[in-house]
Amino acid sequence: MDAVERLSLEQAGDSSLIALTHVHRYELAAELCAGMRVLDLCCGSGYGARILAGSAAAVTGVDRHQPSIGRASEELGDGERLAFEVGDAHEWLERPLAERFDAIVLLDGLEHLADLGRALDRLRAHAEAGLTLIVSVPNSRRFGEQNPDHVLEFDLETALAAFKGLPGATVLNQFHAEGSLIRAAPSGEGLAAHMTLAERTDAEHTDAEHADHYIALVNAEGEPLERAGSSRMQLAVTASFNRYMVDLEQQNRALRRANQRLARERLGVADSAAASVLRRERGRELRPGLERVAGGGTKVARGLATVVLNILPHAITLVLLRIRSRLRQDRSGE
Repeated sequence: MDAVERLSLEQAGDSSLIALTHVHRYELAAELCAGMRVLDLCCGSGYGARILAGSAAAVTGVDRHQPSIGRASEELGDGERLAFEVGDAHEWLERPLAERFDAIVLLDGLEHLADLGRALDRLRAHAEAGLTLIVSVPNSRRFGEQNPDHVLEFDLETALAAFKGLPGATVLNQFHAEGSLIRAAPSGEGLAAHMTLAERTDAEHTDAEHADHYIALVNAEGEPLERAGSSRMQLAVTASFNRYMVDLEQQNRALRRANQRLARERLGVADSAAASVLRRERGRELRPGLERVAGGGTKVARGLATVVLNILPHAITLVLLRIRSRLRQDRSGE
């Protein structure tokens, strides 16, 4: 799975699902940090600090990426309630933050830190000093995300292990949701709507292992914790998703046609030669493993491996002949 790193101000404001989920986490944090002095650590482009500033007494956004902080300071900062500084997360966590802040927001930052153990130790110390903590990590390992900027990829087990040391932590799971909208063609006027959110409670739909993000709350109080959950639906997501699926299906069809054309060109010119080459290549790939099985294990396993070794070249040839026959049928039907 591809990763999107450091949402820009423009990306945070668009209608994509990834923007929606990022903004939702910050909106939850903003509710819990109302009236507080907040440190937004690993703040990125500053879109989240701007959300926090809507309810907090003051917000300081800190990130090591100087271009992002420079733009955030110029376009978002006011020097009073919302300010930005270039800084290293580890260095800031070593400071006596309780003298200046009431809460630390660290959303999708732990996976970037070189010394996770030390960072968690310092977060625990700040929590014990009375600071509110709101920390999130992506479930990137479970979904096979490949992100070169991550030092560690989290899943449910590693996230719970990391949050375990935070005193009294409440762990929330963030899921993508599905919805439906029926409306007339847009008239340019605002849409007045009533939404009823129904949550499935069976194991298949509340499986924490497949959540998108894990959020730890420490010393947090407020309405979001008293509710069963928090939801955010953006109507534009539907159109974006549908456009994405249509584009994906068109690309898949184009890829299939290209593969069929290449197969015709390759097998149509030299069918027997191609079959011979492919048969030898597949045999070389599979034979070592089968020979190891044939040389050890139970008598039944050895017998099966020997049979496979003998019939494998013939099976591959048969498959290739069937492919060639089908391709010739396709050509004759064009």
